[in-house]
Amino acid sequence: MDTVDELTVRDAGHPSHSLVHAVNLAEFAVVAWLMTIVADLRISTALAVRGRTRAEAYRYAHAAELAERMPDLFELLYADGRCTLDHLDVVWSRINRHLTTLDRVTRELLRPAVDAAVAGALVEWMEAGCPPSLEAFSLVTDETLNAVAGDIVTATEQRERDTQCLTKRATKLILDCGDEITAASTWAAIGDRARTLHREARRVAEASGSVSDVPTMSQCRARVLLDQLGDTPETMTVTVNLYRTTVDGRVGCGGAFIPGVGYVSEVTADLLESVADLVRELPRWRELEQRETASYPFTRVQKAGMEGRDGHCRFPGCDIAADRCEHDHIVNSVHTSPDSDGPTSVANGMCLCPLHHALKTAGLWRAWTDDNGFTVVWEGPGGVVAVTRADGPLSPLRIGPDG
Repeated sequence: MDTVDELTVRDAGHPSHSLVHAVNLAEFAVVAWLMTIVADLRISTALAVRGRTRAEAYRYAHAAELAERMPDLFELLYADGRCTLDHLDVVWSRINRHLTTLDRVTRELLRPAVDAAVAGALVEWMEAGCPPSLEAFSLVTDETLNAVAGDIVTATEQRERDTQCLTKRATKLILDCGDEITAASTWAAIGDRARTLHREARRVAEASGSVSDVPTMSQCRARVLLDQLGDTPETMTVTVNLYRTTVDGRVGCGGAFIPGVGYVSEVTADLLESVADLVRELPRWRELEQRETASYPFTRVQKAGMEGRDGHCRFPGCDIAADRCEHDHIVNSVHTSPDSDGPTSVANGMCLCPLHHALKTAGLWRAWTDDNGFTVVWEGPGGVVAVTRADGPLSPLRIGPDG
């Protein structure tokens, strides 16, 4: 079970508040109990007492291990009540992704320093009142790992790139892209063309009265890929939105952020930038945030700024990458609502996936901001009010007050 960034209700007696916290605290109580079990027996114990899947048993065992390694963080999350078992598991997974590439002696030597740095960063994140979403925990962990163990992160990324392979099983072709960047970018490029193909197929089917013949999105993706590999002369273009720190036009250090992927090492960032056909440098944040245009569509630079600030869809609990989202006016533009006066600016814009954009447009959820899009307050059915805060690489949480 995941939690939204923050959950409040108009009525303190609303059941959602107490139920969410009760479930989260119960998960942490099981983790605390598992810490009393010998480490080698935790998986079998969790499987026996929970009676669910082996995958869940592993998650509980990982959480108990991490709680032992990061006691201060565990106590803070346990007392907070908004975090879940998955928050501990995602931190364990992000660290384990890199440490498993090392030999046992080196791994045991480095783990205390890595654990201390990650735990300290997450405690600081929570104590600053930042959103405790799963996406945020993953990004803070990756950002910290890049800062304290950049060489190890680089080695992991190179190893993953070297594992690309394509296998055949009966009628199925199984492609392992090797790393998250290639997988996310390839999936996005195929998806863009598949959506176009799907819309055209639906239009034709509706015109002929045979809507049942419309192919699924999965079928459209397969058609796009097979055409790409077959007799289509076009070549696939992959767009990677890369956010890097620059100082007076010079690229800084500490890697880079890619929406939908997270933080990557400086070596990987250099490699991606070296093959790019276009590299755009954004203006300083305060200038970009307030820049307005008279037209309804956001400019390309405004879109890049919003995606960098938001990181992902701004609807509570949604982690769809910002560069796969649509760009919405928080306060409606006069171009679509004559009674409204929302400007076309980054301060009045946010990234929403198509589903949650449609919910807002339909009026099923309302949204507003008092701080130029950094904090978005949502009001929805049943009197529930949810708050999300931008946590992308251009968020005030990361770039500081001076931008």
